Amino acid sequence: MTDTAATRAATQRPATDHAAVWQAYTDVWQAGSDRRAVFEATLAPECIYTDPLVQARGYDELDAYVRDFQRQVPGGRFVTEQFAVHHDLGLVHWTMRDGAGQRLSGGTSFAEFAEDGRLQRMTGFFDVPEN
Repeated sequence: MTDTAATRAATQRPATDHAAVWQAYTDVWQAGSDRRAVFEATLAPECIYTDPLVQARGYDELDAYVRDFQRQVPGGRFVTEQFAVHHDLGLVHWTMRDGAGQRLSGGTSFAEFAEDGRLQRMTGFFDVPEN
């Protein structure tokens, strides 16, 4: 293996606990958390969240979407069932649970981590409920 500048940079960068960053981010979807502080610690300022219902850019738009989720699903939360990561890319299988812990749905998310270890893009995949 040759010693390139990219290889040196990758090996000198501090290791990120991607699973811990993801967990802190998903915890913010529960009511009562200090979202702004968690966003600043876990999300790049220019983060982009996308799912079948919305695309939110930055802290303010994501905060509004989280507030709407909390209004629609009181006590709702996401439980990570499986987390895999490599090359600052994450694949997450999760379940959404209501305030009583009952499973409401499941889905998969794709995550991209920035060089500083924070999330820069989160893309969720799930079935959209029919109205």
